Amino acid sequence: MRGLWRPNKAWRARLALLFLAGSFGLSAQSFFTLQPRVGFYQMAEKGWEPLTLHLTAVDLILNQGARTTVYLGPRMASNFLGVRAGYISLGGHLGIQRQLSSRLSLRAEVLGSAGGGGYAQDGDGWMLGSTASMLYEVRNQRLEAGITYNYASGGMIGGFSPVIGWTKSVEFLNAKSSVEHAHSGSPVPVDFCFYGQWNLGKRPFGNQEGSKVFPFLLVGSTIGFESNRVQHRFSLNAAVDTFGGYMNVINSLGYSMLNSKWISLSPEVYLGAGGGGRALFLKGGLHYGVGVVSDFNVSDVYAFRVSLQKMYTNGPWSYTGVQLGLRK
Repeated sequence: MRGLWRPNKAWRARLALLFLAGSFGLSAQSFFTLQPRVGFYQMAEKGWEPLTLHLTAVDLILNQGARTTVYLGPRMASNFLGVRAGYISLGGHLGIQRQLSSRLSLRAEVLGSAGGGGYAQDGDGWMLGSTASMLYEVRNQRLEAGITYNYASGGMIGGFSPVIGWTKSVEFLNAKSSVEHAHSGSPVPVDFCFYGQWNLGKRPFGNQEGSKVFPFLLVGSTIGFESNRVQHRFSLNAAVDTFGGYMNVINSLGYSMLNSKWISLSPEVYLGAGGGGRALFLKGGLHYGVGVVSDFNVSDVYAFRVSLQKMYTNGPWSYTGVQLGLRK
């Protein structure tokens, strides 16, 4: 019985994937759209102050060009205020977006994630939720306002909350499509970078050792977009030694001051959230800072990346980092 069920299940899954791909026209599209977004919302917790969360997510539009679009993608939310700073949940979402006018659209989505940390005394595990919001568009960028509901498995966290956010549409050419069938709009270049980052962290207060400096190593990856010399990057980082368990997600915005055949140079500003490990145990989940990034091209495809960053938090924690990576 079991042996007969496995092949049938596998074939059914394959047929379902082919049907979905054909239904949404992904293979035939000459371009596709990603919607990176950031947001802020709260979740109430019984007996504690509410969690104030910074959301980073990416939407992949499945039925490009329709008035009512379907999207899905990954998401990460991190608390950055109070004693629960460092709480992090990772997951995904599925939603629909209806264009109401040239500037207004309506969004509804369901989400699922898993997480914990930051004094999660209630056994935080899986979390389910939903969001309904309105978006106002200006030049491929949208401001979002709505309401979200979440429920955590421990039963201590959840409820309704307002949500605000920002979304940007980024179009990419489908490598399998011909130039003749390409979308009339200009595609946005995208790059990926994998790196290691050596840092010196400092807690000026909140520890028995005073202002001692703590060296630690981060590894991470970045996806970046560039349009009209303006660069927007999403980075996910995790500590691998001193502060094992610490991780953050950072949004960066930069401007290309130099872009020659062999080298590029861009100053950047950063905003994100993170926590975990022994780096952030009380407050301080919000991350912000400044830096400079330089790429040294070694071919038409690859480049070495060097970055210098100064990062602060809203708690007793800051660090200076030097990043070395390979960009594609």
